[in-house]
Amino acid sequence: MNSAGSGSYGSVADDAANSKGYMGHGEFALVKGSLAQHFPIYNDGDNNATPSGKARQLQYTLVPGEASWQPRPDRVVEY
Repeated sequence: MNSAGSGSYGSVADDAANSKGYMGHGEFALVKGSLAQHFPIYNDGDNNATPSGKARQLQYTLVPGEASWQPRPDRVVEY
C-alpha cells in the first residue's frame, strides 16, 4: 500500500531486516506471478531526496496465515 507525500511510502509485510534503509520512492510490480517491491536504500544521514546506498528488490510469496494468506519475502536482491 502506498501513502501520499514526498516519499510515497509503501509496505507489504512487517519486515525490519529488509526495511532497513527504506525511506520510500519505491515501486511495486508483478514479476512472473509474484509481487515485487523495488526501492533505493538510504544510508544514515541521507535526506529523503538523495539516497546514497544501493537498491533493494524484495519478491514476495503468499503463505497461509492464521486467518488469511500472508506475504513473506521469498527473494531479496541488492545491487
